[in-house]
Amino acid sequence: MPAIDVPVRRFSVVSQRPFDEVVRRLTATIGRPDQKTFHDAVASAATVVELEGVVRQAVGSSDLMEFVRFDSGDVLR
Repeated sequence: MPAIDVPVRRFSVVSQRPFDEVVRRLTATIGRPDQKTFHDAVASAATVVELEGVVRQAVGSSDLMEFVRFDSGDVLR
């Protein structure tokens, strides 16, 4: 299987607020589309412009989208 480079941007948040509050507030801005609906819309997009529209509708105000979330403690158990 060939390797694929994926560009990633990392950012840091410096705040006087408690960590849990920063995480809660950031999490509130992340889009969480219904995965079946999102998948169906992506699959039915006929052009790049249509695909971009589907993705644009799914991201939150932070321009981020969550596809899946795992509890690392559960995964490691």
